[in-house]
Amino acid sequence: MAEIAAIIIAGLAMWLVELLKRKGMDKFYVPPLAFVLAGLVSVLWYFVFDPSVPWRQALKDGLTLGAVAGGLYGFGQTFINKKPGGET
Repeated sequence: MAEIAAIIIAGLAMWLVELLKRKGMDKFYVPPLAFVLAGLVSVLWYFVFDPSVPWRQALKDGLTLGAVAGGLYGFGQTFINKKPGGET
């Protein structure tokens, strides 16, 4: 997977997740939703821009990106929300 495509796919997936959060989605579902949406966005991306990539490979790459993006997103939110001194 090209680096620029990976960045765009992960960014689009996280943007969609953030949009759904603002519409009232529970934050508990953010990591699994990022996982699934990145897979779907990746398949769509390669269907439109590089049809030579098999959909299974596109899905696998997208799910990997979603797992990383969802995990990093959750970790970042936890880190940002912590107060100095270990209080939450």
